[in-house]
Amino acid sequence: FGITTSEIKLGDVWCSTWSLGMHGLIVDGPNVYAVRAVEHFGTRDVMMDKSNDGGLTWMQSTGIARGSGIGCDPAITINPVTKSLHYAWDASSDHGVYYGNGSVKTRVNGSVTYYGGSAYSISSDGNGVIHIVFFGSDAQFYYASSSDNGSTFSEPTAIPGASGTGWGYSFTADSAGNLYLVYNWGHYFMKKPAGGSWSSPYVVSFSLDGHPSMAVYDSNRIYIAANGAIAATSNGGQTWNLYTAPGGSSDVSLAVSSDGILNYAWEGLGGIYFARTKKSHDPSSWGQAVLALAMAAQHPNVAV
Repeated sequence: FGITTSEIKLGDVWCSTWSLGMHGLIVDGPNVYAVRAVEHFGTRDVMMDKSNDGGLTWMQSTGIARGSGIGCDPAITINPVTKSLHYAWDASSDHGVYYGNGSVKTRVNGSVTYYGGSAYSISSDGNGVIHIVFFGSDAQFYYASSSDNGSTFSEPTAIPGASGTGWGYSFTADSAGNLYLVYNWGHYFMKKPAGGSWSSPYVVSFSLDGHPSMAVYDSNRIYIAANGAIAATSNGGQTWNLYTAPGGSSDVSLAVSSDGILNYAWEGLGGIYFARTKKSHDPSSWGQAVLALAMAAQHPNVAV
């Protein structure tokens, strides 16, 4: 597990970005996609950067959206079958959550008042369905989906039992369309099978007290990292085991590769650190941590 790192600047961002359950980095084979927000003469742009050689070189940035009040944290996801890219962002100008794909722009939150502050997340499954979760001003989590490539979205519905705070959650969908949500600083977990209903909340651990990052290997093996700890389940969230992470802070990122190896990044003294496990599905087998980005940096995103 020899690890070497290098640094490449993709471009500027107009404000600090936060790790609030969304994904700003996608890896698909040799292709790497990153999304960011930039200031543009009084308006703000959502920009996408792409590399087709594993991040060694990057193409010219592509503009996805431009508007007043676009927030700091645009998110990106990829359809695992068609490889089409989907984006989401919020706008303070009208308290909106928006979807875009480069040609379509759709307001997602409908009649629900959005809380604001980048409290939303997007994911796409292998059936072509786009899923978005966001936090409402009534302290409820809401879910909306699209089956027509983002042209229209279902009216958002409250996720039963999912309420509290929009500042500590993570959401994703797997290729089969199963949905997974962890919220309230990593304390609670819910799931929704494709075509089914949301489960009741499962207690994960009250030791996970930070912005959580969730990695789903399959419908049984799920991992959640937050604040220097990692929770793991092998039975779909019914029970969880807690492990010590190799480092941690309030801002961490976790990904699991196809061989079950966990990849973990966190903000530490002197920069961003990275480590991965030596064994598949074993959060106790961490290898040596390396300083991946030796500069004043925050809110890492790791993808495999």
